[in-house]
Amino acid sequence: MPPPRSLRPLSGLRPNPLAASLHHRPLLCLRGLEPLDPGARPGAARTATAATAPRRSYVSPTNPPPTTTPTTPTAPALESSIDARRELEATLHDLKKHAGSYVNLSRLHLALLGLGQPAGQESIRVAVLGVANEGDASGTATTAKAVLQLLLADPLKDAEEWETQLAARRPGFPVIVKVGRKRDGPDTGVVMERRGMFEEVHVSSPVYDSYNLEILLMDVNPPSSQEDVSIEEQLLDLPVDIPSNTGKFSPIMTPVHKALVVADGFASLRSLASVPANDETSVIYSAVNIPGYHPPEGTSLPFQPIDVATARQGVDLIRQDIRNAMDYERAWFSSNLPALAAWLKTGIAQQPGTTKPVVLSLVSSVLQETAAAIQAAESRRFAGKLTVATQSPSALARWKKLGWWKLFWRVDDVTMLTNDMLNQQFLPSAEKNLVPLVPPTRTLLPATVPPQRETRWPTHISFTRRYLQEETIPALQALAQKLVLQCYATCGLTASLSGLLYVSAGVSSLYEAGAVAALGVVWSLRRLQKKWEAARGFWEGEVREEGRKAVRGAEESIAQAVEGGSGAGTLAGEGEAELERVRELVAKAEEALARLK
Repeated sequence: MPPPRSLRPLSGLRPNPLAASLHHRPLLCLRGLEPLDPGARPGAARTATAATAPRRSYVSPTNPPPTTTPTTPTAPALESSIDARRELEATLHDLKKHAGSYVNLSRLHLALLGLGQPAGQESIRVAVLGVANEGDASGTATTAKAVLQLLLADPLKDAEEWETQLAARRPGFPVIVKVGRKRDGPDTGVVMERRGMFEEVHVSSPVYDSYNLEILLMDVNPPSSQEDVSIEEQLLDLPVDIPSNTGKFSPIMTPVHKALVVADGFASLRSLASVPANDETSVIYSAVNIPGYHPPEGTSLPFQPIDVATARQGVDLIRQDIRNAMDYERAWFSSNLPALAAWLKTGIAQQPGTTKPVVLSLVSSVLQETAAAIQAAESRRFAGKLTVATQSPSALARWKKLGWWKLFWRVDDVTMLTNDMLNQQFLPSAEKNLVPLVPPTRTLLPATVPPQRETRWPTHISFTRRYLQEETIPALQALAQKLVLQCYATCGLTASLSGLLYVSAGVSSLYEAGAVAALGVVWSLRRLQKKWEAARGFWEGEVREEGRKAVRGAEESIAQAVEGGSGAGTLAGEGEAELERVRELVAKAEEALARLK
């Protein structure tokens, strides 16, 4: 008997293009071209064909037409998605080039890295963060390692070498765990090596090999809401201390797509106070190792309670004997680790031709942060223009000299002190910044426009300053003198009344007469304090409002001069043009992101 041959094609033969084209050509019915058998009865072929042909289906209310569900995107939709992906990548490159001060460059680089890979095959980076407890940082680090080991371990195999190497990791040193079979050689199980800045562990997991995962294991301090950056940025853009040749550590920003925050015990709940509540679709998830704690069904907690010891016990049982599979399953689900595994798989599944949702979420987050940075820059730009005198240290020192209890010996200095504050602290920078705008404005006027007699720059601020000095300060000075005089008069009247009561027919004693005088003094001082503080607050608000009107009027005057002279629109500075360009790039990227699949 000849030896069996495999059905694989011979290695030395070239594929036949004609056969390949015929293989992909749709099948045609050639019943009319078939030769008839001379011995066959007429109509035999027709009968056989009719017997094998499918029955014709009729469309009726009870028999709707069959529907087909497309499994792959159509060609036009796929081409549109590819064009949107290229446009988004090009826009993000422009954003990196022109908006470096408004965008998080490390997270933008990670987004560009994902968009540069084939759709559906992007590398996903997940961080497993052990949050240090107060006084016990090693316990949380051990818990984070155990959680990662249990998620990646194969319970049907004995303990592998990478589990031992991961357990022996030095505390405080980050480790990159690359999940998947190595492509540059045979699968040797696992190896820990140092490449670049991190120690790398190559792990082959039957569950996560197809997800193209890179897991960063490190210890972090508890996130704080009092920091300048948001909680999401603190947990998704991690500073990793890298040792240098000089013995010092240099922080390197390491962005990730998702972050799993692991804490240990009830004492660590304070560390997770700033972490947002868990959501299956969120990119940040928190878990707390609480052995023996099983919340009632339906209880809503902001974190996921887990039991690492129970999960480890179940894995050990099934590795000892496969007949302990039921005990393993019971312990595994009792530990709540399947919830972490389900969250880890969310948004990272590979679908050919479709971008992974976590990559889209990262791009959307980067664009939102950039838009917020632009808005903050605009707010800072316009915030310092209307600084009044009371906000500077020198103005505060002068303002304190006008306290209500100092009016008795400084009532005549109100005019001098308020004039000094207006001259030195009323929009000095805004008035100086208006001067350089005037020469370009005048040069924009065409030659046909006759020269007019006009000031060299808008006088709104100086006019407002003179108005405040001539109209409001005299009224404030008169009010101060009036209040001091009324206080003196009230104190004198009550003192006279108490003296008359004391020298009268002996009805009142010295203490009763003194009480009347003290009541009058206290009432008059309280009235002086209340009215003077109200007057100062009203004058300060009036100065602020007049300052806003002056700046707005100056801007409108310059805008009208530019529009009337050249018709080119409003005058925009270099900073405003830069913000406008960045805003357009963000809008363009958001539009491309909406069309991306």
